[in-house]
Amino acid sequence: MIEFHADDFGLFEHQSQRILECYRNGVLNGISVMPNSEYLLQSKKLLEPYIDDLAVTVHLNLVEGHCLSDPSDIELIVNQDGVFNNSFVKLLLASFSPRRKKYLEQICSELKEQIVRVYTLFDQKPLRLDSHVHYHMVPVVFDALMQVIDEENLPVKYVRIPREHFGDYVSVGALSGLKPINLIKTIILNILAMRNLYKYSNALGGMEKKVFYGVVHSGNMCYENVHKILKKCQKRVQHGQNIEILFHPGSVLEAADQAKLTSKDDLSFLTDDGRKTEAAALIQLNGDVHI
Repeated sequence: MIEFHADDFGLFEHQSQRILECYRNGVLNGISVMPNSEYLLQSKKLLEPYIDDLAVTVHLNLVEGHCLSDPSDIELIVNQDGVFNNSFVKLLLASFSPRRKKYLEQICSELKEQIVRVYTLFDQKPLRLDSHVHYHMVPVVFDALMQVIDEENLPVKYVRIPREHFGDYVSVGALSGLKPINLIKTIILNILAMRNLYKYSNALGGMEKKVFYGVVHSGNMCYENVHKILKKCQKRVQHGQNIEILFHPGSVLEAADQAKLTSKDDLSFLTDDGRKTEAAALIQLNGDVHI
């Protein structure tokens, strides 16, 4: 099976509607829900008519917006207003710092709140988990996540492991327009994936596995790039492998919503024309009858 997946659902109402258009008129069949969004209840109502046709994942978030925990209890990962304030690199360094244990405890607290909120509201059984900007791959965050899963005995069927195979892109000529920053991101995530898969081989071994695509062309999952890589995806499906192809089609166009974004990187990313390009790709792929 090929899962055409959209992150960031539920961040804002109009943005979520744009993501659902990619299901109604395109090939989208999976979404990740922002657990700390103030629009979570509205997003559930938007999703209800299609809930049985979309794979729903908890989009763990330590990047954008406000925490669900008491800010005073997790002061290492939020500011005094409860807004997340740690970069990927900062948490990566914290994974090896003397305060690692304290970071671990506070991240555990927040991840538990986020998972329970979506788990309760959407009644998703079993759970699927990923994260905003792939923060869950950072060692201290991944360790916290696995601790929460174990301690709460959560029925988790899938944790996204964003590890990509460069050879797949090379073999089908799908590397045009590759940005150097995406190459760096992919290498880092691949290294972290090896660490996490090795450390938690037993726990992850019983979960669903998917071959992942999306970081190499992050921000520009245009039709041309995705159409090429689908040739490799179809071969993998024929050999019994499941696929997840990641998109970010949720443009944030409303000024009032843009003003609520707390991450400068998210503001830049979610208002970029690439979001429209990726939405168009999901719709245009609907015409590829061989998928």
